[in-house]
Formats: sequence, structure tokens, C-alpha cells
Amino acid sequence: QPQPQPPSVARTRRIESLRWTTSAAPASSLPLSPAELDYAAAYARIVAELGAAEGLDLGAALEPPGDLFVEVRVRRECGEVVTGSGSVVRLRRGSAHWVRRSDVEGLVRQG
Repeated sequence: QPQPQPPSVARTRRIESLRWTTSAAPASSLPLSPAELDYAAAYARIVAELGAAEGLDLGAALEPPGDLFVEVRVRRECGEVVTGSGSVVRLRRGSAHWVRRSDVEGLVRQG
């Protein structure tokens, strides 16, 4: 059997870029080959290990937020979500909520 081709430099840069802009696995954003999936997983693991070793949240925004609260408009049913501050928000399709930006940033990045 032929060996799988490693990802091109352009593809690895795109995978890395998606990791930083979405903080999610790029597999959901791009059709990836098995070698690219391996690369994406290894890259995410390295970033997580570096952040843990330094005590940093490498997925956090680099600029301070403009507003403490944001309006979230729910496009699909998500059920009840417990936020980082401990409050529970029921995300029903078509509903809108004012919530702390820090409580929902990760969810928004994930789509």
C-alpha cells in the first residue's frame, strides 16, 4: 500500500488558522484527509499542552471586549446551557438573550 501524502504547507497553515479563529476542530470546517486529521489533532494537542504548561487560555481573544454583555439570537434548539458564571440559559430556537460575553464566547466560536 502506498503511504499517505503529508499535508501541504498551505493546507497545514489553513488548519492552524482555523484552530485559532474558531477554537474548534477544523474537521468540521474543511474536508480533511486522514493525514490532515492527524496533523490537526496533533496541532490542537500541542497548543493545549503549551497553554496548560504556561497557565494561559490560548483560545481567549487578544483584544479586550467592547461590551460586557452581548445579545445572542438562537438559530437552532440547544436546550439548557450552564454558563461559566453558573447561570442556566434555555436556548430555544428563535429566542434572544442578553448574556455575559465571557459566558458564551466559546459557544459563539463553535457556531
